[in-house]
Amino acid sequence: MKKIKFMAISIFGLFNLCFAAEESITITTYYPSPYGSYNSLQTNKLGVGDNNGDGVLTSSDVPTASGDMLVKDQIGINTSVSSLAATSSRLYVGGDISTNDIYLMSPKSGSARWAGDIGLFKIVTVVGTGAAAICVCPSGYARIACSGSRESNVQDTCGESNCGYVGVIPTATNGCKTGVDAGGEGTEPVATCYCMKGAIEE
Repeated sequence: MKKIKFMAISIFGLFNLCFAAEESITITTYYPSPYGSYNSLQTNKLGVGDNNGDGVLTSSDVPTASGDMLVKDQIGINTSVSSLAATSSRLYVGGDISTNDIYLMSPKSGSARWAGDIGLFKIVTVVGTGAAAICVCPSGYARIACSGSRESNVQDTCGESNCGYVGVIPTATNGCKTGVDAGGEGTEPVATCYCMKGAIEE
């Protein structure tokens, strides 16, 4: 009988304890989770960081067009967290890059241009008549050197006293001029401009 009485008191006390400890609990969940590992993640558009600079993360930080991505600071590919933090580059790639071309908006020298245009050379040769020949580099190219000759076939078809080679000089902002002694017959002065696309014009 004592055992039964003790069990009844114990159960009654447990109920009183449960009711006395009752309180309100609010649980907040986030989807997707702020932290997590995923095997697969797909989205139409993606914004990383406070892209509009208003101090909060909202839908205004996400691009409007499907397939677009906006990143506030840096992107690292095939690199480590420490390596990315050690550079100020917006894009840090630990390996080779394959691309059709890259547009340089603010290069260290010259004007904005496609990277593929750097180092593209063009040689412009003009055969003149009389005492001079003038060549000019085309638009978008800058003159980097000049050369000239007395005749296009580099042969002596007249005496030196009659049609000797005088020399070649840069002319205007983007051309070259060859001068010869036009006293003799068969004079064909040649001016050659060496031009590079993307170089700084003089």
